Amino acid sequence: MAVKDFRANENRDIIADSTGDIAITESDGQHLQDLCYEMPGSYKMFPLIGAGLPADLNSLARDKEMLSKIRVTLESDNYKINVLKYDKDNEIETDAERIEKI
Repeated sequence: MAVKDFRANENRDIIADSTGDIAITESDGQHLQDLCYEMPGSYKMFPLIGAGLPADLNSLARDKEMLSKIRVTLESDNYKINVLKYDKDNEIETDAERIEKI
């Protein structure tokens, strides 16, 4: 079953649909991006979630360290990672699927 949430643009601003209501969309891709960009402590209920990517992009952090933080964050939120890559243009490619809890 697909998870749904508010639709956001590339600046992470909530956008409206054609009727002016808040747009709803499948949210796994958006959620993966949120997990990568949010700092640990951003989610009060889950304070350890978040890879804090913007801080690493502006630091001397090594690629492997960044990818490790992202991997730990996604796996702790029940994602199975198929692809996780980082290139020199600060682009991160992720392909992950949510593992259903039983």
